[in-house]
Amino acid sequence: MLNKEEFKKLRLQYAYSQKDFGYLLKKSQKTISQWEAGKQPRLLELKELAIKLAYNYGVEVACKVTSIDRDEVARLSGISLPKPAKEDEIIVVTFKSGQKMAMFKDADALETIIDDFDYIEEIERIALGKRFVDFGCNRAVTLIR
Repeated sequence: MLNKEEFKKLRLQYAYSQKDFGYLLKKSQKTISQWEAGKQPRLLELKELAIKLAYNYGVEVACKVTSIDRDEVARLSGISLPKPAKEDEIIVVTFKSGQKMAMFKDADALETIIDDFDYIEEIERIALGKRFVDFGCNRAVTLIR
């Protein structure tokens, strides 16, 4: 289902007229106007639109505008999505101040360690399922007291 608000917002974000946006999407100005007014495209048109939006603005934008699942947009457009980080370890960083921070082992954790290296006293790796305590977070940095 086409999200008419997101569709129009995208057009206005790039300062396209309906005619220019239609040219980019290979649709008439009338079709763009109808879609912005709430007329729904046929399923095949919606999928074609998702592909064009994915190529021009990215998979996430195409998903927002067309309401088609992210994986389906990627499959239709042939765009490879990044693989999610493997979250099989937790890194617990103990700072010289005594504060502890737990985070999934990924690029963000490495960046934090590099940025704060001078203030770190200890780094501990904990495998999930062995000594992991659920902090009630999903990829968010959690403070431990």
